[in-house]
Amino acid sequence: AGRNAVRVEDVHRLKQDPAYNAPLDCIRELLRRSGLPNDDAAAAQALVEAREHYAGDADFERVYGRPVSAPRGPGLAQNDRLLIPRDLPPLSVPIAVFTGRDEGEARWVVERFRLFDSLEERHLWHNGNGVDKPHPEAFARCLANLGVGPVLYLGDLAADAEMVVRYRALPIQPAPVIFALVGEEGPVELADVHVANATELLRRL
Repeated sequence: AGRNAVRVEDVHRLKQDPAYNAPLDCIRELLRRSGLPNDDAAAAQALVEAREHYAGDADFERVYGRPVSAPRGPGLAQNDRLLIPRDLPPLSVPIAVFTGRDEGEARWVVERFRLFDSLEERHLWHNGNGVDKPHPEAFARCLANLGVGPVLYLGDLAADAEMVVRYRALPIQPAPVIFALVGEEGPVELADVHVANATELLRRL
């Protein structure tokens, strides 16, 4: 838009609504609230440009499978505040990743951390193979494939909490779930466990 139409605080407030988990849904709503065009084409273009700025020239094509439309520089991802240490060792229990992000983004994250060295390919779930938080159907398939229980599910947003609530209402549940809310952005009242960060919890596993 050529101006600071959206602030970080706006994004945090939006994420308090479990309906806004998928990136395209989020950016469409942010455009609408900013008084900008938000039809399918406008939202898709805005999402591409946001991702270019985030991933930067060096990583965008590797993550998203296409070259940047214009030079964007090194990428805002370099300034990310990591939520767990990169060298946190792999867990001795079966793990799955269940994220509403695209496959390329999901792989970009897991490859940065030793914790995910034990992650099997069939346990990487993203929005390309069914994830649609807060709807619980793909989550139930994920847990059935994992084949263990009870399952400790770590999430940090309202969409995670709402998905667990809906999962527990399903007539068939592959495994009992303990929901650990990480950080301060999700609804604490819906959590079984609430921790400021995940590092110590993961170390104890």
